[in-house]
Amino acid sequence: MALERCHMLSRLENEPGHAQMIFDVLLNYLIEHVDYGVELGIHTVPIPETKSSQPVIYFFNIVSQANTIVHLLEKHFVDVLVPLVINSSKMNECQNKKKTMLDETEMKIQAGLDRFHRVIYEHLLQFQYNSAGAMCVICDVNEYMKCVKTLHSPLVNSLFDSLHSLCNLLLVKPENLDQVCNGEQLAGLERSILLNFIQLRSDYKTQKLVNSIKNLTS
Repeated sequence: MALERCHMLSRLENEPGHAQMIFDVLLNYLIEHVDYGVELGIHTVPIPETKSSQPVIYFFNIVSQANTIVHLLEKHFVDVLVPLVINSSKMNECQNKKKTMLDETEMKIQAGLDRFHRVIYEHLLQFQYNSAGAMCVICDVNEYMKCVKTLHSPLVNSLFDSLHSLCNLLLVKPENLDQVCNGEQLAGLERSILLNFIQLRSDYKTQKLVNSIKNLTS
């Protein structure tokens, strides 16, 4: 509404400058609101201290809302602001400020997602798993992956894809462990990380499994 009034009331030569000032106010307050929510969300990501402390996903809800706000801001920028500043130097100034502020917000969201991944990873390392338990964990990680994919972050998708592959180490037959460890998803990980998950298996100390992971422990 403010930009529409700006278009109606401003002289043509003053319109880009007035539009930029209005957009600056909108951008500053909107990003402040989003950043505050994201920072609060990061603090809701728990550091698991006990086995009964199951990670929660409030942060995903906050990130989803932040993404919606950013999407609406981008649409407002294109539909309403751009026509008022496109033929002036104010166009680049508005674009650059928007990009700078949104990049900073994206970095905060990324930090929160990285923390959430670390919490899930550390939580999983607290347990020992038989076949049934491993299947439950894989189902849980699948649900987390569904949430993550809605955020369209290639890096975070990759982290959770690797976590899913690590969880498969809890379930595969001992004779297939070496093949899975050298598969595309896990080949780039340190052996110590692979062994950390294999050691969570309830059959870890059986001779059959020990023979299957000689290449990893040598």
